[in-house]
Amino acid sequence: MSCSQDELRVAIIGAGPAGLFAAESLLRDPHTRVDVFDRLFAPYGLLRYGVAPDHPNIRRLVTTFARTLAHDRLRLFAGIRYGADVTLDELRAHYHGVIFATGAESDRRLDIPGEDLAGSVSATAFVGWYNGHPDHRELQPRLDHERVAVIGAGNVALDVARILLRTPDELHATDIAPLALERLAGSAVREVCIIARRGPCHTRFTPPEVRELSRMADAAPFVPADAFTSDPDAVEGRLGDRSNERVVELLRSYVADAPAPGRRTLRFVFCADPVAIDPDPAGTRCGALVLARNELYRDDNGNVAARRTGQHHRLEVGAVIRAIGYRGTPLPDLPFDPRSATIPEQDGRVTTQDGRVLPGVYVTGWARRGPTGVIGTNRPDAEQTITALLADVAARRVATPPAAELPDITALLDNRCARWIDRDRWARLEAIERATGERLGRPSYRITSADDAWQALATDDDPTPRSAHQTSTETARETGARQRPAGNPDGT
Repeated sequence: MSCSQDELRVAIIGAGPAGLFAAESLLRDPHTRVDVFDRLFAPYGLLRYGVAPDHPNIRRLVTTFARTLAHDRLRLFAGIRYGADVTLDELRAHYHGVIFATGAESDRRLDIPGEDLAGSVSATAFVGWYNGHPDHRELQPRLDHERVAVIGAGNVALDVARILLRTPDELHATDIAPLALERLAGSAVREVCIIARRGPCHTRFTPPEVRELSRMADAAPFVPADAFTSDPDAVEGRLGDRSNERVVELLRSYVADAPAPGRRTLRFVFCADPVAIDPDPAGTRCGALVLARNELYRDDNGNVAARRTGQHHRLEVGAVIRAIGYRGTPLPDLPFDPRSATIPEQDGRVTTQDGRVLPGVYVTGWARRGPTGVIGTNRPDAEQTITALLADVAARRVATPPAAELPDITALLDNRCARWIDRDRWARLEAIERATGERLGRPSYRITSADDAWQALATDDDPTPRSAHQTSTETARETGARQRPAGNPDGT
């Protein structure tokens, strides 16, 4: 596809919400063409691989982004690795502007002894596993113990806990990854403990996430009564904004003297700091989470803070999942701020370490501001970046690619034997996922690797495995029978 000299051509690196909001904004100009690149074979980023599968309403945002992908002035290059298949210099030679919308693909660590024991994983990996992310599809989470600890007081922690406690029937009604469905159907987990450093008034939960906890078929949330008596803001009624007030109201409704008998439990453990993960007797995997007890007090500014009391207690667990935040990673040929784990920028323009603007290079989304906000937060963020780009174009602050007819990037990719999923191939893959899911009585059957995607495209065939990888859970569905999956439940 060639472009005339008066057309603006922009490359976007990252096909998640931030990148597609940026594309949507750019395509309002009839003289702009957009190429969207992603290293994974599937677009949609966090919407496909980060949103919990039991949140179908949020996942329906895919329909909005699908309309953007279908635009006749947009091309998709899924499966192209920035820095390996194409470099920054090559992109700048082909496009007037390059926008990075790569998100935050790593995670924060606890930095405590035992963190690297088997059974200790990040929520980034665990969420990616149950959503079929190609990077995490081979994860073998430890699900053979009755108790799992999830460290964190945000919505991701609640997502993880909910998925661990859902029944096989509940999960079957979602598009959770097939291998995760199989493993969770054989899970021994009966209790999930949410570990929060401060009290119930200082979480980052949102009301819909907390409300959803009361709707699990065979599990119930449990908040101990003393959680509120030890929180100064709860005692004094300083609950902050309306959203936080509602979260606290919901948590109060889960207060009980003891967990609900006979049901699986989501237990909230407030005022607790993880200090170590102790190994099991064999010394190879998680055996217990050591927690320091915190007391809450008002600091000199009147804010509630936490300090350790010197008391500790052990929580026997088979797995520890840390959900304490995502973190960006450096990209080739781009500046990186290790403190904020973001790409340095001014109004969306990428800047060098000494503050100079890198002409024609832009950033949006989590790569720009860090892992904050919800999916919709990316829209105004993208708008600001596009405003900066268009202003630079108008002021001739970006270089024109060196050709009267802009060279097409596909020639470069073809020479490197790179293969990619374009828009038409992706539409076929989505149709295959939906059709296979319908046959199995599910919303969709998630393809989880590039190899499986290309195999499905080669035949337009059902992507379900024809070997031992096929889940017995789904085989049972097809035959109308229910059976437990075979194999060691701890994945060893």
